[in-house]
Amino acid sequence: MRRLLVVVCENKVLLHDSNTRKPYEVPRATLDGKAPTCACFLFRGGKHTPGGRPDADNLMASPVLAIGCSDGVVRLLHLATLRVIGKLVGNHKASINCLLTLSSKAHFKKQENQQQQAASAQKARASSHVQQQQDQASVSTPPPSPPEFVPSVDLVFGGDSAGGLYVWEPFRVPLGSADCEVLPNLSMNGHSGEVWAACLTPGPEDPQAAAAKIFTAGSDNRLAAWDATSFAEVWRVKLDAKSPATSLAYSHRYFNLSGAHALLATVNGPGIVAAFTLANMPPERGLRACANLAGLVPAGAARRRSCARAAG
Repeated sequence: MRRLLVVVCENKVLLHDSNTRKPYEVPRATLDGKAPTCACFLFRGGKHTPGGRPDADNLMASPVLAIGCSDGVVRLLHLATLRVIGKLVGNHKASINCLLTLSSKAHFKKQENQQQQAASAQKARASSHVQQQQDQASVSTPPPSPPEFVPSVDLVFGGDSAGGLYVWEPFRVPLGSADCEVLPNLSMNGHSGEVWAACLTPGPEDPQAAAAKIFTAGSDNRLAAWDATSFAEVWRVKLDAKSPATSLAYSHRYFNLSGAHALLATVNGPGIVAAFTLANMPPERGLRACANLAGLVPAGAARRRSCARAAG
C-alpha cells in the first residue's frame, strides 16, 4: 500500500512515496500550464472508475488526486499513470482555493422491474374469474428481486475565489482523457468574497443532531456551517474584521474530557480561535481564542503576517 505525501507548489505538485522514498513530480505542463492551488485524494469510485471496476466497497485499485487550479478547473490525476483523466469544471473566471473529499450515503436501490411486477399482478387479479384465481392459487409466484446495495462514492467539495461553492460527483461519467468534463451536481454562492478554507467535521453522538457539517471561511469575515448531506446553510457567524479566518482544522482532542469538540481556525495574525461546534450554545458564544503564537517567534526574527495551516 502506497503512502504519499503531497505538496502543492506554485508551479508543480510534488509526491513523495513514504515507503520507497521515491519522489514524483507533476509539472505545470501536465495541468495545461495552470498553477495548482490545492488537492485532495479520492479513494472510492463508481462504475466508471479508471483502471477497472472497484471492489464491493467501491475502493479503487489506485486512488485519484483531485488538483484545484488557478483557472477554476479541478483536474483528476490518476496516480497509477500520473495522467489527467478528467476535469471538474465550475467558474472558469475564479481560482479554486480549497477542496474537500466527501462520501455519498450508501443506500439500497430497488430493482426497476419490481413495481412493474406488482402492477401486473394486481391487474391480473382484478380481471380474472374466481375459478381462475383458484387455479392460480396453486401456482407459486416468483419472489421479488432483492434491492441492490449501492455503496458510497467519493464526492468533491470546492470553494473558489469568487465565493462559489461546488459539489461534484467525478465518477458518474466515463473518464479517461483530459477532454472529459464533469459539471457540478450543485453550485451555490457561499461567501461575498473569496472562499479561503473548508473543513469537514463529524456530527455529535446525539442521534437527533448526528449530521456531519462542512465549515467554510471567507474574506467576508464570516464562518459558515453547512449540512454535509443536504448542503443547506446551518448557521453563519461574523468574526473579528481584523482577524478573518485563513484556514480551518477539526480537532477531536481539544477539551476532549469535557465532551466539547472544536473547530480550529487560524486567523490573519498570530492567533488561533476555537469554535466549539458540538456544544449546545449559540455560535457566537462558542467562539473563543485558544492560542496566541506571537510569543513563539524568537526576538529579532521576522514576524510572519498570519498562520497558514493548523492541524487538529
